[in-house]
Amino acid sequence: MTDILDPIPAIRDLLLSDATISGLVTDRVYDSEIPEDATAAMPQAAVVLNAAGGSGYPGRGPQRYGATRIDVFAYASTSKKSRQLYFAVYGALKFTGPQTRKGVLLK
Repeated sequence: MTDILDPIPAIRDLLLSDATISGLVTDRVYDSEIPEDATAAMPQAAVVLNAAGGSGYPGRGPQRYGATRIDVFAYASTSKKSRQLYFAVYGALKFTGPQTRKGVLLK
């Protein structure tokens, strides 16, 4: 069986390479949850990426392939700033062409 690569590090790399996003979050793009040692500093801008699963999750459907779905949670000091961060992430993910990062093809 072929190993299925984790897309979260690749997406984190993509987001942190975006000047707008990295300007807002520095390096605070996390996998699954905000680390406990970072919670004391909240609220501050941060993004949490979480594999959403479902039949589209690679290896979970009957064909053993599919598109990976990712939930994106954007946090900031106000709801307006959270939305601004969310839409910056949305733009980076939606309008970036196909590319390979960390060995994972993003498209």
